[in-house]
Amino acid sequence: MMNALAPTAAIGAMTWSGLMHPPAAACCFIFVSGGPRIKNLGYLYIFFPVLLDVGIMVFLALVINNACETRKYPVYW
Repeated sequence: MMNALAPTAAIGAMTWSGLMHPPAAACCFIFVSGGPRIKNLGYLYIFFPVLLDVGIMVFLALVINNACETRKYPVYW
């Protein structure tokens, strides 16, 4: 039951807020359906793999979009 409810709640919250990001639903699904090794991490599951991945994505966006002189990312902070 929780395997279906967690991603559904995440997608509903993203739809309500207007910020769709399908990997966020996958993150909820992995946590709920994961074994005891993942569940024992608790909030550390959010801090290590999720925030590390977000940091890598932002860093790559900065590097790739600022490599060309005609593009500037971010436009504002």
